[in-house]
Amino acid sequence: MGAKLERFGPYTFSRTGTQAVWRPALPEKEWQAAHARFESTNEENGGHFQFRLEVLPRWPMQYKELKFWGEYLPHAI
Repeated sequence: MGAKLERFGPYTFSRTGTQAVWRPALPEKEWQAAHARFESTNEENGGHFQFRLEVLPRWPMQYKELKFWGEYLPHAI
């Protein structure tokens, strides 16, 4: 299984993905700079994020004219 590098507003996250079958297009330093990386485990929810850099619990995002909040719930991860 490969990995995905995803950007949500100002934050970048790395996580495994069953459809990520190709080699990463970005250099390794981009992957190492991710704010958090998902660690797969035998936990009930499949794993947890390992944070390397600070991520605010809530941040503004926008797609075209749609404005919304990005959010993670520390107690749910």
